[in-house]
Amino acid sequence: MRFKLNPSPKFRTFFIHQSTSVALARLLVKSRLIGCPGEGKSFLELVEWNPELAKSVLEQRAEEESRLTGIRVRPNFNYKLPPGFFLRKEMREWVRDWLELDYISPYADVSHLDQASPEMEKRTVGVFHELLSLSLFKRIPVPILGKFSEEYRFSNQFSSVFTRHSGIFYMSLKGGIKTAMLREAYKDSELIDRDPLHKIKDRFVQLLEEDGKRKQSSSSREGK
Repeated sequence: MRFKLNPSPKFRTFFIHQSTSVALARLLVKSRLIGCPGEGKSFLELVEWNPELAKSVLEQRAEEESRLTGIRVRPNFNYKLPPGFFLRKEMREWVRDWLELDYISPYADVSHLDQASPEMEKRTVGVFHELLSLSLFKRIPVPILGKFSEEYRFSNQFSSVFTRHSGIFYMSLKGGIKTAMLREAYKDSELIDRDPLHKIKDRFVQLLEEDGKRKQSSSSREGK
């Protein structure tokens, strides 16, 4: 298994900061880098794979629920519409039938699926759900997600899934940038489960602000 590595420096920095804390902890597998990254012709080759690690967040959640209840639970999405948002009857029926389709792991081989099939759309939603779940803030700009189009066979109109499945995702336009957010990870605008790294980041920002205030206060006294 190989993945071509030719992202821009900004993309590499974003993805490392967003997902390293979680992804590396979950995906400790043996791999090797082939080629020189600076030449844009490098590959990360997986030389040893543990299938137990190829379980999505939804699969792990279902397994844990099955263990606690003693009842087999199928992996599926939490579908929760925002307050005041209602679906027409035809759309409600479509969502119901779509949720009844078998969950397809983002780590499964789907080369046999038709690109336009409902099953492929469910798998695409599963991939985005997994990528967002692995990110630190449970949100990723849509242009960054587009970098995975070739590897995951996303259609050219892949971003439409975020509005079609508004019970799973939320599309933010803050700052003029389309950002996909995982709806279940937020309550209003606040993350429900904050990663410990958030506390480190918040403390760092606080120290910078305190340092800035001290410098400003010192400059004011010297000006007098």
